[in-house]
Amino acid sequence: MKEFLELKLKNFTDKELFRFWNKILKSTPDQCWIWTGYVKRSSNGYILPFFTVNRKDFRHDYPASRISYLLHYKQDPGNLCVLHSCDEYLCCNPYHLFLGTYKENIADSIAKGRRANMKEILPNHKLQLEDIQKIRDMLFHGMTQKEIATKFGVCQQTISKIATGEYWNHI
Repeated sequence: MKEFLELKLKNFTDKELFRFWNKILKSTPDQCWIWTGYVKRSSNGYILPFFTVNRKDFRHDYPASRISYLLHYKQDPGNLCVLHSCDEYLCCNPYHLFLGTYKENIADSIAKGRRANMKEILPNHKLQLEDIQKIRDMLFHGMTQKEIATKFGVCQQTISKIATGEYWNHI
């Protein structure tokens, strides 16, 4: 997101602003404003809307919801995620957008039932989100890594990497 931080509201040309808003099907403030422009698949499989700024000295794709948030609230999201209360990934309605940390984004997706079961995506995974929370609780209460590993059918090194944050650090 470093590149996004360099492109502030004052840096958008009138032509770019016009082009950005023309890629959104606006309706009422309580309905979703659907992005009709460029979309691409992210590294984790999500399809996300992007706005391309193409200038002589650089070309970059910016997440459309981040630009909508910036333009409406005049606040750079910085390192925070722009979350959708409506859960429509193509929505750019600033009234549906709010800021949160990566961890809050994960929690929001789990609470709303949007997070896929990791067993379905990666059937060889032995541990699930609930297991990680139990493991951390057991570590906190003094169980050894070896005892926990035996209980969950994994090696002690896996528990060690969970304890140090090398694995599952987003939870």
